[in-house]
Amino acid sequence: TGKRLKLAKQLQEIIERKRTQLEVCFKRVIDTATLKNEMTQLRNLLMHEDRRHSRGRQKGLLERDLLPLMNIARVLVDLCFLDEMGISDVKQIELLRRNTRYPYHYIG
Repeated sequence: TGKRLKLAKQLQEIIERKRTQLEVCFKRVIDTATLKNEMTQLRNLLMHEDRRHSRGRQKGLLERDLLPLMNIARVLVDLCFLDEMGISDVKQIELLRRNTRYPYHYIG
């Protein structure tokens, strides 16, 4: 539907805009298309837990995938807030690295 396409496009734009921060934060290369698809599946799973969307699990999104995706979503939301506050990309990376709110083992 149109809403699904709009969500996918918005996710793609945000992920592409924040790719550098995500790669530094999570210490891995981010494939924006794959992450967008996984985030869309996560949203569908959380919002519409029924048979129409359970096929997302069959395509590879399992419960074990939820926590890493939710961590990425949390960081993306925080980065968007920092953008709105006028914080530069370089400063965002610095804040992610030193803030105890991000105790994930993958932040260097």
